[in-house]
Amino acid sequence: MITFPHCVQLSDLEDLSMPGWFMLTKPFDAIEDGVLYRAPAGMLTDGASIPRIAWRVVGSPWTGRYLRAAIIHDAGYGGKLLVGPKDGILAPCEMSRKEIDELFYRTMLARGVGKRRAWAMHKAVRAGGWVPWNKSRRGIQDASN
Repeated sequence: MITFPHCVQLSDLEDLSMPGWFMLTKPFDAIEDGVLYRAPAGMLTDGASIPRIAWRVVGSPWTGRYLRAAIIHDAGYGGKLLVGPKDGILAPCEMSRKEIDELFYRTMLARGVGKRRAWAMHKAVRAGGWVPWNKSRRGIQDASN
């Protein structure tokens, strides 16, 4: 089971005057079976990447029980997710895209997102997530050169 030591509030997100993007002002953690996943302060997030046309059905990117899962997912896709033992040293996450998408699914379920909605959102990131994943991987490689 995934637990969250603290709740992310909208006040924990700084508006960067970039439409749809905010910066996390303090770290956000999720713990699963003694493993801590951390989205660090300073990382950018667009919340849940829900197309505007679907907002009436699913909700906006900044509402709903999926926001915490989306922040962890954004950290993973952006190469910012840290992972390690709950009481130990954290290191950059080396999970695959599929593993990060599965963590997104489990995190949504832990937050009380219904199984059908969590399944649909998981399938959506599996179907379309390769674009932001590849873009972020290119950026990570460029930064390391």
